[in-house]
Amino acid sequence: MRLQLHSMFAPASSDEELVLYYQPKLRLADGALTGVEALVRWRHPDFGLLPPTDFIPAAERCDDIRPLTYAILGKALDQAASWAAIGEALPMAVNVSARLLLDDDFPRRVLAELEQRGLDPTLLTLELTETGIMESPDLGAELLGEIASQGVRIAIDDFGTGYTSFRYLRSFPVQEIKIDRLFTEDLRRGNRDDSIVRSMIELGRCLAITVVAEGVESARACEHLAALGCEQGQGFYFSPALAPIEFDRWRMQHARRSRPQSGPAGTRTQFT
Repeated sequence: MRLQLHSMFAPASSDEELVLYYQPKLRLADGALTGVEALVRWRHPDFGLLPPTDFIPAAERCDDIRPLTYAILGKALDQAASWAAIGEALPMAVNVSARLLLDDDFPRRVLAELEQRGLDPTLLTLELTETGIMESPDLGAELLGEIASQGVRIAIDDFGTGYTSFRYLRSFPVQEIKIDRLFTEDLRRGNRDDSIVRSMIELGRCLAITVVAEGVESARACEHLAALGCEQGQGFYFSPALAPIEFDRWRMQHARRSRPQSGPAGTRTQFT
């Protein structure tokens, strides 16, 4: 099927077969909505709604990934502009292929997309994987620095699974690190993952970098991350990725819920 998908892939990046779903990011201290991450799906005419794992790797191996990334960015910013137009401006995170760090025109394209829609650059976060960002660290630091200087936020996705050195973490214009779900899915007080996550959170605090935990899927994990001082989280415990209409419904329901309640230790948070 993957060969078949690859041969049919090119038209998808320019038509309505590409759809974006949005997963909320929440502040763990009080449950406030802090933004969304745009996640792409391919509504294939023969195979149905496909997750990115079914087509992104193939696109990464060829030149399709560049037009695909720009198509996703454009769609995400269209949605951000629609929300902003009704007074509901939400920070939007978009995953970016590291191959775009080889494109000298990348900063201009990103800023032009924002300007075209009248969006404040601070509403956009570009997420790059830790392994991807290290493929061309020097060039990446230069291009991302140019974008970040205009207010766009830079995040390292899947943090902890790659090999970012402290030297590059220091030189990259990073405002956010996202702890990979590998370390949060079995998080328990006193186990090895607990120690690793605690260290990542402390690293973020020392470098004034926002720390987001991915894959938060239980109240226990949420409460423990909040107790460790993790600032934000996303995962099925809060909400899966949703189509725009479903997300708007979720957001209204979330706004109507009572504010999070603190337990005796000041760390127990209720989101549902």
